[in-house]
Amino acid sequence: MARAIQVIAGSSNRKLAQKICSRLGTHVCECDIKRFSDGEVFVQVKENIRGSDVFILQSTSAPANDNLMECLLLIDACKRASSGQITVVIPYYGYSRLDKRLKDARQPISAKLVADLLTAAGANRILTMELRSGQVQGFFDIPLDHLQFNDVLCKNIEAEVRKFSLTEPLVIVAAGKRATLRTKYLAEKLHCTWAVVDGRKGLAEDEERQPKPGTDITEGTKNLYLLGDVKGSTCVLVDDIVDVARILASGSDLLFNNGAKRVWIAGVHGVLATEDGINRLLNSKVEKVFISDSIDTSSVASRFGDRLNVLDSSELFGEAIRRIHFMERLEEYM
Repeated sequence: MARAIQVIAGSSNRKLAQKICSRLGTHVCECDIKRFSDGEVFVQVKENIRGSDVFILQSTSAPANDNLMECLLLIDACKRASSGQITVVIPYYGYSRLDKRLKDARQPISAKLVADLLTAAGANRILTMELRSGQVQGFFDIPLDHLQFNDVLCKNIEAEVRKFSLTEPLVIVAAGKRATLRTKYLAEKLHCTWAVVDGRKGLAEDEERQPKPGTDITEGTKNLYLLGDVKGSTCVLVDDIVDVARILASGSDLLFNNGAKRVWIAGVHGVLATEDGINRLLNSKVEKVFISDSIDTSSVASRFGDRLNVLDSSELFGEAIRRIHFMERLEEYM
């Protein structure tokens, strides 16, 4: 007899969990998640999951520590309820910024620590999307399926180009060297050219890194430079995380200064956790921001209006969950 699929959602992104369940023809398992007066997390699965194939969906987005703890407790609860295989579905895998030892050795490798915590709690498998770096997959001693979002971005960018009947050339632009591989892939799929916005001597900070208190927000982006021709084109500025937006906002200005007709932003994870980052995007000339629904952005979506395009990842995750359950091939999504 085949094991039943049970989807359990933490509090980080229940909307995505419900959409995934609709595609799978099931429901989100009833679960109580509460806080004690001192902030401790309490979880209780309210349905029978004995022997079931359990999928726990939880992004470790803000508040990252609470959501991570919720996830660990849900894993432990399912293990103690005698569930079958426990697959943790993490649309946005937080704590992945530190994935190696930097110049200062007195720092944690947080991506590895979180991998160990998930495994120790009782996870049998991990399903995630667009890790910050591919090497994080090697931190797990259990199977990990790493989904790619590039094809969804391509489809939606193409749809926007057709919708507005754009005739100018399309240029995909990498926001820093980390985004070059994604940019090249998108450009090849969309049959267009690509370019790079980057900073000399490391002055262009990582997208998600906050400046030091009292730092001028333009400091570190004055020396941005452009490799490639964008004159008279529609530019799609690409990065994996949209949060502090220093490079994205300043990079869009640089593209306009070099003759771009319009600028769109294409990201994967819309962290959007800082007021400064949100304001930089709102005050920029960027016409559209494409992000996935790996993180629930409903609290800020109204401020962006039509400029924010939240792309549905439920089909991608729903099909991956179905194939994992029935032990089918998943390579074309990775």
